[in-house]
Amino acid sequence: GHSTEGRANRRSNFYNTTTKLTIPHEFIQRTVQKTKHITALVEPYVSQNMESNSSVDSTSRTSPDITKSCDCVLWAGDMNFRIDISHDQVLELCKEQNYKEILVKDEFRLSQTNPNHIYAAFKEADIEFPPTYKYDLRYDDDIYAKQRTPSYTDRILYRDKPTSLIECTQYKSVAGVKHSDHKPVLAHFRVKLKPGLHTGNLSYGQFNHEVYKSGCKQRERHHSLGVGVAHNPKRRTAIQRSSVCVIQ
Repeated sequence: GHSTEGRANRRSNFYNTTTKLTIPHEFIQRTVQKTKHITALVEPYVSQNMESNSSVDSTSRTSPDITKSCDCVLWAGDMNFRIDISHDQVLELCKEQNYKEILVKDEFRLSQTNPNHIYAAFKEADIEFPPTYKYDLRYDDDIYAKQRTPSYTDRILYRDKPTSLIECTQYKSVAGVKHSDHKPVLAHFRVKLKPGLHTGNLSYGQFNHEVYKSGCKQRERHHSLGVGVAHNPKRRTAIQRSSVCVIQ
């Protein structure tokens, strides 16, 4: 059959803050144990071509975990975390909207108690929505499949250094999406940027200076004739010989 899962990795540098967004492939995210290998697998070429940055720890150069080089890491996807209580107990707590009690037995939250766990350094905003998996697609209403205990498998985690660099302002599930047995989740973050000079290779472009100068003169001519100037009541005058300046 065809897989509906995928993965994406994006590493960005803003001023002196390095960020990474990772959406891991569902196959290698099936168990928490296999997650230990993900950081060494995703985009291995990034560690070979990393730009020099004063905000990056020098020890990260030799670490197989390429996320160690980032100030901010967003980790989103189907984490496959399970709830260690019965199906009926979860349903009863959902009716009461007592999601905090459900999360007491959540696999990710339990992993936070172990400082050596792969997810120990990751954080998550408060969950105030029902479990996102597994829904029975045979019904129009949101009904959980009987053979699976409803769980929060779909998560958006984050890690920052120093702490308080990331603030999650919104975290919720999208109940209106019904084409999957999962409910997607979304999050909105505010990230503090650290000041600093960009030390990478910037692309300023290459262009003919004379063409650029001619284009500037052409723009001034348009303005002097009232072309494209909203506050100028002067009637626009047609230019008999006009040209376009394109800079690539």
